[in-house]
Amino acid sequence: MAPRQTPRHRETQLAFEALSIEGGLLSPEWLAKVAQLRAQHQSETDYRILKGLNLRDEIGRYWRIAQAHWIEFQRGTKFCVDGQALSERLVLGLLRDSFGFGSLAETAPVEIAGRVYPIGACALDGTGDVGLLIPPFFISALYFQSVLAAAFIDFVME
Repeated sequence: MAPRQTPRHRETQLAFEALSIEGGLLSPEWLAKVAQLRAQHQSETDYRILKGLNLRDEIGRYWRIAQAHWIEFQRGTKFCVDGQALSERLVLGLLRDSFGFGSLAETAPVEIAGRVYPIGACALDGTGDVGLLIPPFFISALYFQSVLAAAFIDFVME
């Protein structure tokens, strides 16, 4: 009779194609917990998710909202004359609708000690606690394309 084998505990390993871990700031174990929604502060109550809904559904919902903003941006790049306005609409829409910056408001540039800072928006109480500089059109197009592509790959791999 063959000796009985003891079952081994298998740990799920996640592969993040869009992430490269450099240094020791975020450990692979912690990232795996986050991806599996097992890290601290990842419950529905921590994110103020309404009863009857779950965190994964909300992640998918906000991902689709971000995709809609990106699609609008891509279409606009083909036909829009004012690229800066298009960039501003993308950045402000993503931050407000997908990342929860509900208090985000457009603001005039700020002058401090004779220097003008082209702050385009601010968040929190409207006094510039969190300033936002919206990049020029050509930079935001390249940057957001690479960020959304990496995020999409990671989302699909999940």
